[in-house]
Amino acid sequence: MARKAHSFADFSQAEYGSISAGGLILIIVFLAVGGIAVDVSNVYNQRTHLQVTADATAHAALYDRNYTLGATAESATASALALAEQNMSDAGYGDVVTEEGIQFGVWDDATGTFTENEDSRSAVRVQTHRSEEGENEIATYLLKFAGFDSWDVNTVSMFTTFGPPCLSEGFVA
Repeated sequence: MARKAHSFADFSQAEYGSISAGGLILIIVFLAVGGIAVDVSNVYNQRTHLQVTADATAHAALYDRNYTLGATAESATASALALAEQNMSDAGYGDVVTEEGIQFGVWDDATGTFTENEDSRSAVRVQTHRSEEGENEIATYLLKFAGFDSWDVNTVSMFTTFGPPCLSEGFVA
C-alpha cells in the first residue's frame, strides 16, 4: 500500500487536532478562575480571622480597663495583646496587633469620630494588619502564576461602653 505524501499546504488546512488549541485555552481560563476562587476564599477567611482577633482584643482591652482594679492603659493593652497572641500567634501569623494598634479614646456617635485619649475608659480602637510592610502578608496559591504573590489586609474594631440613663437614675426593669 502506497503512502500518500502530505504537503505543508495540506497540513495547514487540516482540521484534525484543532480541539487541542481550544482545550488549551479552556484549561488556562479554568485555572485562572479556579485560582481567583481559591485565593479570594483564602483572603476572606484570613480577613475574618483578623476581624475576630481585633474584636476579641478590643473587648478584652476595654473590659480589663473598666473592671480590673487599678488597671491602667498599659496594663489593659498588655492583657489585650496577650489575648491577641492566643488568637493569632506571632509564630504563625506574624505581628498582627501591635501596642500602637490599641488606642483608648472617646467615640462621638453624632459625628462618627474617634478621638484618642489615653485616660479614657469609654472606648477603644484596635487595628490589625497582615501586610507586606509587616512581613506577614497573606500569600496566594494559584495567582502566583499570574504574578500576584500576596494580599495586604487590615481590619479595625471599635468598642464603646454604654450606660443607659435608667441605670444611673435607679429605674431598672
